[in-house]
Amino acid sequence: MTQELRTIDPQTDEPYETRFKNASTARTYYQNLRDADRVGARERAQVSNQLDGGQPFNPQKLKGMNQSWRANHNFKTAKADLEKIEIPYWRLIDSAPKVANMEVRREEEQAALWRDIMEEEFDSVVKSWVKYFYSVLTLNHEHCKFGFGGAFFSDNRDWTWEPVGRTEVLVDRESKADVKDQEVICVKRKISPTALWKLVKDDESASKATEVGWSIAEVKKLLTSISRGENNDYGRDDWEKVQARIRNNDLYLHNIGHVKTVEIYVREFDETITKYVLAEEAYANTPDIESAEEYLFQEPEYVPDMVNMLGTVFFSIGTGDWYSVKGFGQDNFNHAMVENRSMCRMLDTYTMFSAMGFKDTREQGVEEVPIKFLGPVYVIPNGLDEYKFSPNLEQMIGVRNLFRENSQENSAVYTQTSEKVARADSATQGEIIAAIDASINQAQAGLYLSQFGANVLTEMFRRIRAKDQNRKSAAGKAAKKFQERCIERDVPEEILHDADVIVTAGGDSTMANPAHRLQALNNMIAVSTNQNMDERNILIDYTAAQFGLSAAKRYITQDVDADLTDGASYAQLENIAFENGKGMPVLPEQDDEEHLPVHLREAGTIADLYDTTGQITPQGHASLSMSVPHMEAHLAKLQRQPNKGAIAAQFAGIVQQVKGKLEGININMERKRAAQFQEQEENQPVAQ
Repeated sequence: MTQELRTIDPQTDEPYETRFKNASTARTYYQNLRDADRVGARERAQVSNQLDGGQPFNPQKLKGMNQSWRANHNFKTAKADLEKIEIPYWRLIDSAPKVANMEVRREEEQAALWRDIMEEEFDSVVKSWVKYFYSVLTLNHEHCKFGFGGAFFSDNRDWTWEPVGRTEVLVDRESKADVKDQEVICVKRKISPTALWKLVKDDESASKATEVGWSIAEVKKLLTSISRGENNDYGRDDWEKVQARIRNNDLYLHNIGHVKTVEIYVREFDETITKYVLAEEAYANTPDIESAEEYLFQEPEYVPDMVNMLGTVFFSIGTGDWYSVKGFGQDNFNHAMVENRSMCRMLDTYTMFSAMGFKDTREQGVEEVPIKFLGPVYVIPNGLDEYKFSPNLEQMIGVRNLFRENSQENSAVYTQTSEKVARADSATQGEIIAAIDASINQAQAGLYLSQFGANVLTEMFRRIRAKDQNRKSAAGKAAKKFQERCIERDVPEEILHDADVIVTAGGDSTMANPAHRLQALNNMIAVSTNQNMDERNILIDYTAAQFGLSAAKRYITQDVDADLTDGASYAQLENIAFENGKGMPVLPEQDDEEHLPVHLREAGTIADLYDTTGQITPQGHASLSMSVPHMEAHLAKLQRQPNKGAIAAQFAGIVQQVKGKLEGININMERKRAAQFQEQEENQPVAQ
């Protein structure tokens, strides 16, 4: 396959200046890669068909065997399982307080300030890109389905990108799963005839297109080829006729359809990257036009390295090779196929069970059986015995449950931890379950975030802070705005354009697991009053984890100097800590009149529920046990304040009621434990 790539010129013993001899050899190289991927393409087509609702059995084969009546339904379990896998990856991006974290590697004291400013402005400009979240979602879909999601930078200056997957990107079959190691990367593309026409519609357009690397002659050949019909009487002056038809609106380019092209990126011997564009197939219907030996487009030194045109995110490491990495959609294909077919067989069983079957006990049967139907009632003649088929439905249901359990075990990337915690016998057991599942989720999430940060966000930031921005494009204008805002906020131009800045994803691996994320934040609340802790960020993270980042922006004041420990929102965080058995100190600066109602409302709800049901959860009991002494401390502080006697007396009565209910609950719980212990003692077997 590499024979099309030139190495050493035998006449000069020097490396060739370009690896491909011409466009024809480049196309041959690409077509060889495409042919080598035919088995993989067929497999991906089967997976996509299954996810799109394709039937598990070939309907033509069933018809040929006179079994068209059999169930042939896709129950969409594969699609549902894939969506469960995709959800946490989206949460990693959507729940992050900012798109990226940065580290400015400078010794100046202002380095942290410069970092914060660039993070904020980068977050603002990226989220203003209308296709950002769509692109991330599509990348994640390809990443989970086929094991590879790519961010393709189709322009050498534009910081926006297009999501690509296995179908669009082709490399050598034996290459490693690292863009830096690739000698050639082929990316399948499509270009509209209208876009091609704009390149050559007049001399001015053709001149500009030539300057950036387009071959006007090849573009005209391609337009001529795709616009030909069987009855067109074209000769050597084909282009003139095509041009005239376009100008006279006799040829509607938008009706022709997009042209399939391929962009080929080649690492030359001097380590520069050259970009070539050519039609995927040789020109058709052009017997009078010589085979194209030129590229549609070519530009040497297009980008510094391969990583600057393709950011990769792999689902796993596989064996280390590019094509060894499989996505969940591929891994789950056979399992989902067997599950679908088994469920279809179960439906067949129900069909057979509900149908009428007869056994002819007569010595000589007849061709027509005279069964008389009277509405829902039927009359069987003598000599026929009805035969009932009795399937073992319990076994079938057991098989179905086995499939579901096995599917959940195999998809360890995303487990329903919250459901497991809810079924836990105690809060401690819930913490253990969350921690075990989180260790799996965090490992996979960490692999994703590290790749997304290093391979996608880093390149976006490199482009967005570059000096040579195209002011005419929307992305160029946004990049210029980013730079102007940073400079207005006193980031030096030398720092903005040239400083060594490390960019990582703004999300954290714990965000993939909601149960563990809340558990970690609950633990953080217990130490939030430490003078070295940032209460504001703890509150933001907690609110974002519960209700989403947009809610954090709505509910939390934007005043960074505001004291967030002095308010009802922080009292709610204290309630969460109480549920986990963690006591919270009453701070001198806290407003007791704001905190007490929040604590009393939560405690009253738990106590009222106990009065109604006679039951209390471990979390509810822990909340009451921690909140009562905390409220007494608030009350004592309030009573010491001047002119607060009346309001303190009102709170005191309510606090005493809650305290009395807690004491009653403790007495009842102790009685139940004693009764259970006595029952166990009575049921102990007597030693012989």
